[in-house]
Amino acid sequence: MRGLRIAGLLSAVAAVAAGGALAMASPAAAAIPGDPITSNLNRNLCLEPQGKSAAQGTPIVQNVCDGSSTQNWRLDNSVSSSKGHVTNGNGMCMDARGGAVNGTPVVLWTCNSISNENWQSPPFTGKFISRVSDTSSHCLDVPFSSGQVGLQVWIWGCNGTLAQSWDAHDVVIVED
Repeated sequence: MRGLRIAGLLSAVAAVAAGGALAMASPAAAAIPGDPITSNLNRNLCLEPQGKSAAQGTPIVQNVCDGSSTQNWRLDNSVSSSKGHVTNGNGMCMDARGGAVNGTPVVLWTCNSISNENWQSPPFTGKFISRVSDTSSHCLDVPFSSGQVGLQVWIWGCNGTLAQSWDAHDVVIVED
């Protein structure tokens, strides 16, 4: 497997240009659990399963960043070169629990081959695009651009707002 590390991934929002460094990672990088994913809107809040649970169906919420393994995520492009699973320190997947429609909640789920767990993060965009049913119209989104701790994230039609712009702090992308 070939691993790539995107360091300091910053979002590209509206007219703001993004930057980052691309470096080849050693084969051991594939085992790195990743780093926190924070919203560029709420930079002090990280994504994690509610209550740090590893139970299937647990809502993915924004919570105060604390360095726990449940807040560490990685994008594993095991589905194809352009899409894969976003997994956390528990080894569970981020899942859009429903179709590609506005307001579909994002939950923790056991990784399998369903399209609800497929995501794409084009380099240097700061977006996590849901690939539910092979669509690419909906992005990971903070509801109502809220800074509320414990708020569950959802997918919403991609619109380029800060609510859909993520800082994925050294996201590990693993490609076959």
